[in-house]
Amino acid sequence: MNLDAAQNGWPAFLGTFGSESPLLDQVRSYRRVLAQAKHPQDVVDECLRWCTCDWLSVVVADTDEEAWANAATARAEHLTIRQRFIERNGPIEGPVMHRKAGQSNAAAFAAGGDMSDVIAGNPDTVAAQVRALADVGINHLLVRFLGEWTGATRHISETSMRLFAREIIPRFKDIAPLRDPLALDLDSVSA
Repeated sequence: MNLDAAQNGWPAFLGTFGSESPLLDQVRSYRRVLAQAKHPQDVVDECLRWCTCDWLSVVVADTDEEAWANAATARAEHLTIRQRFIERNGPIEGPVMHRKAGQSNAAAFAAGGDMSDVIAGNPDTVAAQVRALADVGINHLLVRFLGEWTGATRHISETSMRLFAREIIPRFKDIAPLRDPLALDLDSVSA
């Protein structure tokens, strides 16, 4: 799908929803095909400006230790709520980022496979992870904070959002989008 987007001159969601390919592989492939498609510069600019990465399961706290403890608490509550829903309504074929060999998508979703890659830490730790994405040209993040809005872990989500907005976003406000899809040597970046 991302290669079709590049060929058609469309921005893409990268690193999302059950992709078998790691984020950097997706970025490399998308940019290579975008360059090969020979779109006008304004189309390339728009694609590079609006390609988006979806971050699931993010927790920001004052310390790394607190963030990881909050992540475990919020994930546990989310899985309890999900399990109750499944018991009432049956298996869900939801989006899953990771599943074990032979595991169905529904079983992986029930087990929290979509929350296996938690991003947690203090503002400096999380900002370093945002910086790594910015360094490979990712300009837009959809951030999903752990914590059930109607549950006991709402405060975890609220704290994460406030810290992210106050401490992390301002560090990246002046980063200009790439103009050349091949400007970065992504082969030298480790996944």
